[in-house]
Amino acid sequence: MASDGSVSQRAEILRDQRSTSISRQLRQQLIVERLLQLIVQTAIDINLQLLLSLAQPIPEDYFDSFIKVSRNSSLSQGLAQRLAPSTGLRNRLVNQYEEIDSRIVWRSILLTLELYPQYIQQVQVYLEQQNAP
Repeated sequence: MASDGSVSQRAEILRDQRSTSISRQLRQQLIVERLLQLIVQTAIDINLQLLLSLAQPIPEDYFDSFIKVSRNSSLSQGLAQRLAPSTGLRNRLVNQYEEIDSRIVWRSILLTLELYPQYIQQVQVYLEQQNAP
């Protein structure tokens, strides 16, 4: 029969694991948040550079940077409309407007992994077309 000591010891180990697990999850979320922020910010910077190179006015907000680029380059409007809302999460992460919902962060991973490679591919195609002889 197990003694109370082993139950207490196991409970203590479990408590440590819980706090370690929570700490690990928090660390992972912070890493993911930062990566999402950097990915979106890089795309915004690319958008602004593209618009400047096309002598287009700078958009009033980052959301609109995707829409305006789609009107003036080979970025598809459908993709731009799906990417533009990611600027809202970026704004919340940068400006810390409110508590960040971890469910939104984790859902954003899938969208980011799906959409941003398409964005890069379309921008590269556009740039290659512009540099073609």
